[in-house]
Amino acid sequence: MKYNPTVKERRFLKAYLEGKSLAESAKYAGSKGKDKDSLKVIGHQILTRLNLSIDETLTLSGLTDEVLAKKLQQGLEAERLYLSSFEGKFLHERKAPDIPTRLKAVELVGRMRGHFKDRYELTGKEGGDIVLQVRPASAKREPRKIQIDEIED
Repeated sequence: MKYNPTVKERRFLKAYLEGKSLAESAKYAGSKGKDKDSLKVIGHQILTRLNLSIDETLTLSGLTDEVLAKKLQQGLEAERLYLSSFEGKFLHERKAPDIPTRLKAVELVGRMRGHFKDRYELTGKEGGDIVLQVRPASAKREPRKIQIDEIED
């Protein structure tokens, strides 16, 4: 936040961080709107005016780095409870590692530490080669097409 928010903005932010919608948060803050759509617009304007970064939003929500680390640790140690029954009566109870939750936690830790790189495949028209169109600054003629293979490093 770049400035001290007004009372209305603080009330809006409190309601919004509690999980209320934009319209509900705007109404809670005291905004007057003729219907739900106008309250949504007002809520969006307030949220835009606050200009919060993701880190600021997480901190205001109580999700500090320490809390996130504890939650990730819990995810790495997640267990699933299995129950067995016979004729409507529970006979046995057993805990086992919850592999999908543990794998997701490992992936999140890896992403947070920068171990995974997102890759994008770029292609030209209809899956072909990428073609650059270059127009000489002094010329008024049509741009010249250059194949990527022609460009030397």
